[in-house]
Amino acid sequence: MKEESLGSNQDEKPKEKRISKLPVSDPNMTQKEIGDVFGMNRHDVAKIESRALQKLKRRLEAAGYKKDNFF
Repeated sequence: MKEESLGSNQDEKPKEKRISKLPVSDPNMTQKEIGDVFGMNRHDVAKIESRALQKLKRRLEAAGYKKDNFF
């Protein structure tokens, strides 16, 4: 089974690298609050969140993890 780094920033575009360094560290921030920080609406933040979770799920499954490993 091929191991893949889940925290790799190699594939990030320059804008994504800048955004990932911004101070949004409160895990209890709402989508609206995050949108306000980045100048976008809540709906766009929700779409980004959804795509990020799907990407994480695919990478975990590719690494051999299953839902049962977490619940």
